Amino acid sequence: MNEKKSSSSVISRHGVRLIVSIVLAVAAVILFNVIADKLPSEYTSFDLTGMEAFTFTQQTEDICGALKDDITFYYIYGGNAGSDSLSAYLTSLMKRYTELTPRIKVVTIDPAKDPHFTTKYTDETVSDRSIIVDGPLRSKIVPYTEVFVYDQNEAAATGTINNLDFKGEQALTSAISYVVSEQVPVIYATKGHGEAIPDAGIRDRVLDENYELTEVDLRTVSEVPADADVLLIDCPSTDLTPAELETIYKYLDKGGNLFVITDYLDESKPNLTALMARYHMSAVDGTVIETNTSYCFGGSPTSIMPEIQYHTVTAPLYNHQKSVLVRGGQGLEIDSSSIPSSANIVSLFKTSEGSFSRVGTKGNIDAITSTAKQDGDIGGPFYFGIAGELATENDSTKIVWLSGADFNSDSASANVSGGNLDIFLNSLAWMCDWEHTISIRSAAVAGGMISPSDTQRIVWGIVYPVIFCLAIMICGAVVWQKRRTR
Repeated sequence: MNEKKSSSSVISRHGVRLIVSIVLAVAAVILFNVIADKLPSEYTSFDLTGMEAFTFTQQTEDICGALKDDITFYYIYGGNAGSDSLSAYLTSLMKRYTELTPRIKVVTIDPAKDPHFTTKYTDETVSDRSIIVDGPLRSKIVPYTEVFVYDQNEAAATGTINNLDFKGEQALTSAISYVVSEQVPVIYATKGHGEAIPDAGIRDRVLDENYELTEVDLRTVSEVPADADVLLIDCPSTDLTPAELETIYKYLDKGGNLFVITDYLDESKPNLTALMARYHMSAVDGTVIETNTSYCFGGSPTSIMPEIQYHTVTAPLYNHQKSVLVRGGQGLEIDSSSIPSSANIVSLFKTSEGSFSRVGTKGNIDAITSTAKQDGDIGGPFYFGIAGELATENDSTKIVWLSGADFNSDSASANVSGGNLDIFLNSLAWMCDWEHTISIRSAAVAGGMISPSDTQRIVWGIVYPVIFCLAIMICGAVVWQKRRTR
């Protein structure tokens, strides 16, 4: 009888300990999750997307770190925030912004419960999963379609969405910059001379970076508009008139900024040539041919990835060893002998010592029948980009000159992971004194499916099962050893 009671007591004690252990384990798990949920996401989650969709660029960190006013993200969503995969991506991204700075907070608005909320900001319908970024000076609506980008024509035709790109950081950081900026820089692009029109991707990014882009015909006005932060002359096919030249001189002498992109500059454009010569810059006759294969894109001696030189405009590319692409470019030079001590004119990128210019081809690649250096060719290296800052009577003027007919094409930029786009936007930022926006944007621009890269899939596909199995084996070994020593 006593033995039965003793045995029953032992079983009872073991049962109590087992129940207590289970309760403590459950409590520990709950406590762990509560603590983990309060920790910043940088310690609790890892960006395994192939294009680092949830890893902020330095540009975002700088802009958010400099905020002096409060900003609210109003997330327009009819369901439970984060309850579906797309909403989860957005809520995770917005949470990271709140962790960057206490100046940003997120408020979820259910349009079914507050149907008139968006009318405070717009008369148009705001789609589900859109975000209203409300700042001290103005607000900006970030539509769902600017965050999750896909080919809408293809989706309408096939009924499926392929290659969904997540561009949340690009859209939200741009909106933050817009709502806190006291003045939006204005870019005036000249027209009337067959100027190039930047591809849609480039134009969209200029607007996304919160510049106002408009056109001006200098033949019809006596001066460049007073609100012009930069005057852009993009690959004109005909020359400026003498009157236009004088108008530009007056603008620059007052501290204006000039951004010039040329396809080819020769005797047919004497006024534009005179404009650049006034600021100690000139073009070399012919088309540049590169003999150093490490500078050649796709093995083509006329598709050149020049060496990046260090400057405020190029610093992010220089530091990350990124490239730009110039196809059929004309070499540029700096007349160092005439530069005053108050001026600073430097190259942004240059070709190799082995490069040369094929005289007479005028940027026409098809006219080059041989890539071997010939008599009359001009030896390099050459510049494909120049930046200058010169003192004026009461201020200073900044000038950027880039060579290459398709420098502003989406295809050229895409071939070097957005390098051309970065240079174009960084040049605008430098001239407008928006240097906090100078950065590498391609990580946010490039997009891509929100999924791990192939290498990450392989690595984590191996690591997780191994860790799980090792944990089970260690626990089993500990239990076995305890029982063995009883």
